[in-house]
Formats: sequence, structure tokens, C-alpha cells
Amino acid sequence: MRRASSELKNPLSSATKAKAGIEKNPKSAFWHNQAGVAYDALGDFDIAVKEIKLATTLDSSDPSNYYTLYARCRLRWSTAVGQEL
Repeated sequence: MRRASSELKNPLSSATKAKAGIEKNPKSAFWHNQAGVAYDALGDFDIAVKEIKLATTLDSSDPSNYYTLYARCRLRWSTAVGQEL
């Protein structure tokens, strides 16, 4: 999988990097996906979902965008109901 896990270590840095990537290439599904992951790690789930959905729209052929959306929603759900994954 090509997605980095650095957002777990420093989500603010990851969000800043993703914003810069989006500014350089607003139609980059990769950077919108990364922004979504970083925003979720920062606790802004609504913006995270918006960014990841945009990534799926920009590159519907990349299954990792759909998986990221699924994984973030699944993690949020399991936390809300007190289940461990």
C-alpha cells in the first residue's frame, strides 16, 4: 500500500504536507487522501471524510482511496461502540 503512516506520529505535520501537495496539485487524489487521514488523526472526522471522498472522485480507479474511507469509518464506528478491531 502506498499510503504513509507518518500521520500517526505527527498528524499536524502530515496535514501541513498534504495541504502543500494540494496547493501544488489540487486534483491529486493522493494528497486529498493524505489530507483526510491527517485530519482524522487530528480529530476532524467530517473534513477527513470530505477529503477522502474527493480523492475517490478524483481517482475512482485507485482502490486504496475506497479502503482509506472504509478503514477510517470502521475505526470511528468501533471506537463509538467500544469494540476493538
